[in-house]
Amino acid sequence: MATSEAAPVDVPTYGRSSSRRVFGLIGQYGLLVALSVLVVGPLVLTVFQAMSPPFIWVDRGRPWHPVDVAWKDRTWWTGGALSVVVRTLVVIALLAWLQKVAADRGWRPFSTLATPARVGAVVGGTLVFAFAMGAVFASFHDADGRSGIVLVVAGLAVAATQVLGFRSSGQTW
Repeated sequence: MATSEAAPVDVPTYGRSSSRRVFGLIGQYGLLVALSVLVVGPLVLTVFQAMSPPFIWVDRGRPWHPVDVAWKDRTWWTGGALSVVVRTLVVIALLAWLQKVAADRGWRPFSTLATPARVGAVVGGTLVFAFAMGAVFASFHDADGRSGIVLVVAGLAVAATQVLGFRSSGQTW
């Protein structure tokens, strides 16, 4: 063995079995979840209160959901040209960033991000997002009780468009 090569060193775990380590990690993650609920919970309740008329929300016993929300009948395409363009550019930027992260590359070698699969994923994801948001906005406006399902299906549809770009890097999961 050469002098520059170090022998592998095992860290001694005196008195700690692998199951104890697993339970310790479970406890740490449980504590992190509890702390995140402690921080995010009041923010969610604030959003519910902001979306609901205050006296109606209190009269109904301060439920864990918004009440009597007056959703406007909007789609992706309403709000003027500048609003539509800015929304679309924000979605394109977010999906391009997502593809960059999945490619594990920087912005400089742009040719690695400009592959047909990744460009198709960004463009396709933007189109699916725009049309799916129309269905989500309509479900919110109709207050039909299926808004959560519509939102999840829309999210899965956009995620499905991104898989094409993710798979083009040759990474396996």
